[in-house]
Amino acid sequence: MQNFRQAYRPPESAAEPQAAERMKEVELAEPWQRLLAGAIDRILPIMLLVMFLLRIEYTRAYVQAEMPWLLLLLPLGLVAGLLLGLVQVFLMSRNGQSIGQKILRIRVITDTGANPGFVKYVLAREGFFFVVLLALCGLLSGLGLGRIVYCVVQLLYLIMLCRKRGNYQTPQDLMLQTLVVKV
Repeated sequence: MQNFRQAYRPPESAAEPQAAERMKEVELAEPWQRLLAGAIDRILPIMLLVMFLLRIEYTRAYVQAEMPWLLLLLPLGLVAGLLLGLVQVFLMSRNGQSIGQKILRIRVITDTGANPGFVKYVLAREGFFFVVLLALCGLLSGLGLGRIVYCVVQLLYLIMLCRKRGNYQTPQDLMLQTLVVKV
């Protein structure tokens, strides 16, 4: 069990005397919980896609006979995927939890114990970090280094995630001063 007050001491102000006193003891989420939550979040859209494409067979006659049905599935799949994405963004912004994190009963908090919100969690933690990583890999792909850089970054991410001494913090956690804790 990690004592949150010992790991992080938020600045105390005159308006909020004893801010650290308000913080309760929290338990950090285990690496396997974080990895499984991420896997659930990434598998959900794939399951949704498979659910809509189950009826497709690889015979030309079937596809031609069922073309109106298949053309209807495409927009429905896109709308369902968009709704799933919006639900994820809403949950991450409001609760500090994605669907996978909600299932595993873990959440993201700031170093003061607050909910990171939309900008810090969704835009910076999820969006910005991976956009920069993919852009870097895309730039280096011309040199044949894109995949290598991506694998190295993911390996470093995994190593950092498993460091108990580092509070299981990943690069995003360190950059944004967040923790993933058990609910």
